[in-house]
Amino acid sequence: MSKKFGYDDVEAEVMEARPNGRLFHFSPSDGSLHTALEGLHGANGVCVGPNEEFLLVAELTRARVTRYYLKGPKAGTVDTFAQNLPGLPDNITPSSRGGYWVGFGALRDNGVLDMMAGLPWLRALVYKSKLMASIKALVQKHGMIVELDASGQIVRSLHDPNGVVVTSSTTVLDLGDTFLIGSYYAPYITKMSLDLKRRYPLLVAGLVPTVLLSVAGRIIGLGRRLLFGFRKQRIPTLFTIGFSHYCDKVRWALELISGYDFEERPYLPLVHIPMVLAHTGGKNTMTPTLVTQDGRPHTNSTDILHYLQQSHPETASFLYPPAQQKDIEEFEKLCDDKLGPNARILAYGHIFSSRRGAALVASMVLPFTSPGLVLKTFLFCYPLVRQVLMFALNINESRVAVAFAKVDEVFAEANRRLAENGGGRGYLCGTAAISAADLAFASLAYPVVFPPELGGEAVVESSPEVKALAEKYRNTPAGKYVLRLYKERGPVQFRRRK
Repeated sequence: MSKKFGYDDVEAEVMEARPNGRLFHFSPSDGSLHTALEGLHGANGVCVGPNEEFLLVAELTRARVTRYYLKGPKAGTVDTFAQNLPGLPDNITPSSRGGYWVGFGALRDNGVLDMMAGLPWLRALVYKSKLMASIKALVQKHGMIVELDASGQIVRSLHDPNGVVVTSSTTVLDLGDTFLIGSYYAPYITKMSLDLKRRYPLLVAGLVPTVLLSVAGRIIGLGRRLLFGFRKQRIPTLFTIGFSHYCDKVRWALELISGYDFEERPYLPLVHIPMVLAHTGGKNTMTPTLVTQDGRPHTNSTDILHYLQQSHPETASFLYPPAQQKDIEEFEKLCDDKLGPNARILAYGHIFSSRRGAALVASMVLPFTSPGLVLKTFLFCYPLVRQVLMFALNINESRVAVAFAKVDEVFAEANRRLAENGGGRGYLCGTAAISAADLAFASLAYPVVFPPELGGEAVVESSPEVKALAEKYRNTPAGKYVLRLYKERGPVQFRRRK
C-alpha cells in the first residue's frame, strides 16, 4: 500500500518510484492496525511462507521480492528474497512444487523504465506531460508468470509472447496440472493445462493423416518436377480450401481484374495438402496458392494481391492506388493479423459448441465442393476433426473472449473509416472504387457476418448460437458494409476445372 497514491494512481506510483509503500498488520481479535514495514518501493502482492515463518512482499518499482520475517530469531528483520526480476512483479502465490508463482504486470524488455530509474526529473516530466500514453504504447504485450523456488531462484517461466490470451498477469492459482491466471486488463480468467498426456492420442490422430498426405504430396511434387519441370499451365490455377476466408479474398480480387481468366481447385482441409505440395515443388502446404501459367506458385493472400497489381498494372491498379497505398496496406495488415484469425476462432467456437455442429459444417462446405465420398468421409470424421481443430487453434472460452475483443477492435476501426468516407456508400480508405483494404475486410469478416452470397444464411438459420454471432456484427455499420459489398458482388461462382 502506498502512503501517497491510491489504487487508481498506479502509474503515478510507478513513475515516482519512491519508497512510499507500507505493510500493515491487522489483528482481528482486537481490531488493531499497525505499520509492520515501511520504505517499500511500489508495495504489491504478499504471500505467507511455510509455517508462517515469513512474509513475501512484491516491490513493483524495484523488480524484486522482499522477505519480512514473522517468527524465529530473525523476526522483524528484512532481506531480499529475489531481485532483478524480468518484469514488474504483481501478486505472489504458492506453487504446488513448494515454491512461489509471481505474476507480472509488464516486462522490462525495452529498458524504458530502467533507463529513467536514475532520472526523477524525467519521470516527473513524462507523467505530467502527454508522453505517458507513448510510454505505455512501448510496453510489449507479453503474458508471463515466473516460478521461484524456496530460495528465490527462478526455476520455471511460462509465456504468452504475443499477448494473445494473457496480455499481462496479475495473479496465478496453481492447481497442479492446471493454472488459473488473472489479469488486471482482461475481463476473464485464463485456464491453462500442462497435462498433455490425455491430448497425445488426439494429437497423433490429427498428425498421422497430415504427415501421410504431406509425404504423398512431396513424392508427387518431386515426380512432377523431374518429369516436367515447372510445366506451363493452360490458365492460372488457384488452389484453395473452398470455405477459407483468406482464399475468398484472392478469389474476389481475381474476379475483379478485367480479362483475367483462371480456374479454381477447392479442397477440404487436409485433402488440399498433397495437391498444393505437388504444385509448389514440395515447399508449401498453405492456401491460397496461385500457380501462374509459367508454373510458378504464389502464396499468402496479401502477397498474391501485390503480385497481381505488379503483373497487371493496368487492370489491377484498383487494389493499391498510389495515393492511398500506405493506408490500404496498413488496414489490410490489421485485417490479416487480427480480423482473419479471430473471426475464424469465433466461427469455429460457436459452431463446435452447437449440437448441430456437423450439420453446420456441412452447410459451410457444400457450396464449395460436391457431395461425394470425400465430403461424406469428412463429415463421418467430424468428431475427430472438431477435436483436432479445437486443439490446433486453441479454442476455449478465454480464447473466444479475446477473439471477440480483437474482432470488435477491427470493426470499430472500420466503422470510423466508413463514417469519415461517406458512410455505407463509400470505401474504407477513401478510394474511388473497391481496394485491397475493402476486399480484406469484407472477406475476412465472412466468418462472423455470414453473407448469403457464400451460403451463410443456411449456416445462420441452422443454429441459435451462430445466428446471435452473425446478428451482433451484421447490425453494425461495418457489418452492413460487408453485406453490401457481397450483394454487389453477387452469388460467388467457382471456376472449377472442367
